[in-house]
Amino acid sequence: MVKVGLLAKKYEAPLSQLSQEIQPQKDKWAADLKAIAAKNATPGQLEKRQELGHGLRGHGQLSQFFRPAKFLLLDPNAPTPSASAGAGAGLNVYPNPAVATNQLEYSVKKAGPVTIEILDGRGNTLRPVVQNEEQEKGSHTLSTNLSDLPAGTYFYKITTRSGTETKRFVKQ
Repeated sequence: MVKVGLLAKKYEAPLSQLSQEIQPQKDKWAADLKAIAAKNATPGQLEKRQELGHGLRGHGQLSQFFRPAKFLLLDPNAPTPSASAGAGAGLNVYPNPAVATNQLEYSVKKAGPVTIEILDGRGNTLRPVVQNEEQEKGSHTLSTNLSDLPAGTYFYKITTRSGTETKRFVKQ
């Protein structure tokens, strides 16, 4: 343990400096999480979480590592979906889980440029499916070849003039 303590002391200054450098980003993430929670929670949910002392933090030691993933695919400035539309009403993926291909059904509420991307489980863009293509208002269906993707969890992210929506799918 003494050796571990000496090793930790050796790197204490660089770690402290690194922590100070990333603090503004951590503060922004915390603000984004609060904005997303406030925007998407019902009035009673936020109060209940605060009463229980949960706030926006998870439980257990491992939760600190996964906290950033909570907002990777959420934009605090994105418009709130209307209550009549229902969650995920504008974007459907089938079959899910997918094997080699799947169909993506989506709605465009305002005519204009549409971008559809495939993201990995961490939110990194793997490839665009549609890149700034002008599309008319209405429902659209797109067949996607997924044969080059290894088995795992992925996301479709569609960006239109109305906002951004993300849908998870599994590749077998």
